[in-house]
Amino acid sequence: AILDRLLGEAAGPGRTPRACVLQHRVELAVQNQRTFERLHPGRSTAVFNADRKSWDGDVVFAMVPTLGRSPNLSTLPVLDALIIDEAHHCCAATYRRIIDAARERNPRLKVLGLTATANRGDGKGLRPIFSNVCDQILVRELV
Repeated sequence: AILDRLLGEAAGPGRTPRACVLQHRVELAVQNQRTFERLHPGRSTAVFNADRKSWDGDVVFAMVPTLGRSPNLSTLPVLDALIIDEAHHCCAATYRRIIDAARERNPRLKVLGLTATANRGDGKGLRPIFSNVCDQILVRELV
């Protein structure tokens, strides 16, 4: 429901939204794509990784190490939404290159970060990338 709303708001009425889901591990990409396809059978998906580099889907599941390379990053289309799994990694240079390139192509880009590790060990904050936190559950609340 959150993704549907995000994509709908990002694209505007009457337009099919384009989104990219970033992850840094193959296992996460496969899991994310399978879950998305099960929940959204009407939306097309594609994969951007070392083996396949396709932007043909409404939602593309991209590997950060592959997309972050200059020749690959130059193929990045205009996106309506960028979803970052394990968003605590987004302070790294490769993530920043991807985020900056996506924002350059669409200044109205919606960026959603998901993480279970909001407080980084190195103390770097996520504010340069994300303007707010929509929900947070602390460990003590789960125990």
